Amino acid sequence: MALSLMYMNQQKYQSILTDSIKEVNESLDSSKQLQLFAQPERIRIATQLWTHSNRQIDIVYPLTSEDSQEREEFIFSLREYVVRANLPPITSSGQLTKNPMTAKQSLVLTGLGEKGFDNAVKAVIELQSRFASHLPVDSLQSWSPIKDEDKLCLELSNRYFTPDYLTTEYDTVSLDESIDPLEILRTKTTNGKHTEDNVVFYYEQLLDKNNK
Repeated sequence: MALSLMYMNQQKYQSILTDSIKEVNESLDSSKQLQLFAQPERIRIATQLWTHSNRQIDIVYPLTSEDSQEREEFIFSLREYVVRANLPPITSSGQLTKNPMTAKQSLVLTGLGEKGFDNAVKAVIELQSRFASHLPVDSLQSWSPIKDEDKLCLELSNRYFTPDYLTTEYDTVSLDESIDPLEILRTKTTNGKHTEDNVVFYYEQLLDKNNK
């Protein structure tokens, strides 16, 4: 019902999103806004690619000095509307794919055509291009944005398990009970591990008494 109402009043909700993005861009957190990275030059200057010993590549903040060895993963921010969600806890087998190894939690986000959000989609395309330039040809899975109601969307997802051949015994972390309280997922998966890369953290935004 709420989703239908939003699509019936797209101009109104697009305007609300524009004001929200403008507010963030004027804050101290503006440098992390994903839409600002639609320009390849900004990606090159503000981020670095870091290759781990296991050949995993992360986007990190540039080192503050030549002597610094700490690599902090870059965290992007984005303002949007959620149109679809497949999130834990897992309480029925219907939430899983036929192959438990491909089971994932996911969100589909839209900006209803708002320019800032569409620039964020372009930024993801540019970031993928940067990754591709550091990998063998055709080794990176192709990606393209999806649409909902003819508006650009981003689908964000993360699998619950990583195949055994990509992990070591030291990579494994406990699958939080809040994700799989009935142990539906754990009893179906035998050839994968839950690792740090499979862990997803969610932030909760709280309003004060002034609704800010």
